Amino acid sequence: MPQESFVFAQFLRLLPRAEFLRIVKKYKGDYRTRHFRCWDQLACMMFGHIRQESSLRDMDIALNAHASKLFITWASINARSPPWPMRTNTVTTACTRSSPNR
Repeated sequence: MPQESFVFAQFLRLLPRAEFLRIVKKYKGDYRTRHFRCWDQLACMMFGHIRQESSLRDMDIALNAHASKLFITWASINARSPPWPMRTNTVTTACTRSSPNR
């Protein structure tokens, strides 16, 4: 039986990751970040948008509930370890720091 990838992994594969990372590097988007990089934040925001989550807390609960599936998806796309399990504070801090209005 062939193993199909999850829909979320298919969405992530649609993005030109090399171009995204080039832009992040150009504008120093990952400056002073340790674990939760711009690509991680984009993936979390996409996951929340696909699931139509209404708050960061709902998104955090959903991400941690599906951590084993997301780990498989993340391992097939990314070489480094995934940011799960995570706390709401991680996503909130990343969204606040990356805000252009700060």
